[in-house]
Amino acid sequence: MLVLALGIGVNSALFSMIQAVTLRPAPGMPDDRDLVRIRGVRWSEDQSRRFPRQLSFPEVLQLSERRETFARVAGWAPAEVMFRVGNEQPRSVSAQFVTPNFFSTTAVPTHSGVGLRAGTLQDLGEPEMAAVISHRVWQEQFGGAAITGATVDVNGVALRIAGIAPEKFHGATPASGRPTALWIPASARAAILRGTSQALASADSGIFSAIARVAPGVSYGQAEAVAAGIAKQFATEAEAVSRGRETSEVPRLRGETELRADTEMTVVIAVFGTV
Repeated sequence: MLVLALGIGVNSALFSMIQAVTLRPAPGMPDDRDLVRIRGVRWSEDQSRRFPRQLSFPEVLQLSERRETFARVAGWAPAEVMFRVGNEQPRSVSAQFVTPNFFSTTAVPTHSGVGLRAGTLQDLGEPEMAAVISHRVWQEQFGGAAITGATVDVNGVALRIAGIAPEKFHGATPASGRPTALWIPASARAAILRGTSQALASADSGIFSAIARVAPGVSYGQAEAVAAGIAKQFATEAEAVSRGRETSEVPRLRGETELRADTEMTVVIAVFGTV
């Protein structure tokens, strides 16, 4: 009985772990077959290993223009920012600078508030100085009070609270580090990070992750072929020599974290196998 209990318990726990990591969507995300992850991949020069690759905004923009393949494409760029409420001491939190169609593409409604200004991927003109805060931050910093319209300080810039995210939602994919605390329009990125608006326009600025909704009748394989072709266009000759071959994969959006290097994946597989 003890052997059976240990065997069943360990296998149940292991399956639950694998299911959470690979089979289910991230917490708070809908289980939608049309949602896919556009995941950048960079192969080593000898084609023996692969590593994660972030996308540039021009690449994300070109993906969105292939409407026959992707009905919608949205992106986000993570960053660490200093967050302060009132006269409290500022603290470092994880934020995501999102495109205007991020929440409409994910189909994640706000817990309260109107949310960020809706728009298409191309609507990055006038900065929107606002933010959606996580449910956890709302509870810890504001005690669950009505705060829509109040302001918070992010890197010394005042942002209006446009809404509160659902309780379990921390992003389109599981956070590999600290949970996301803020979702801020990408149009405000330059002002908050003290950068220039031209940074998004550069094809060399690989800072974005992306998700998409495939168009009706399009298979995952067809979508991946289109994404890989666009990735190849953005890989310059210099990059191809020094960084290896660049491509993109389009898996169904599941509870997977960022693609890891093969060496790290070997350790993970070894642990699963040993258990």
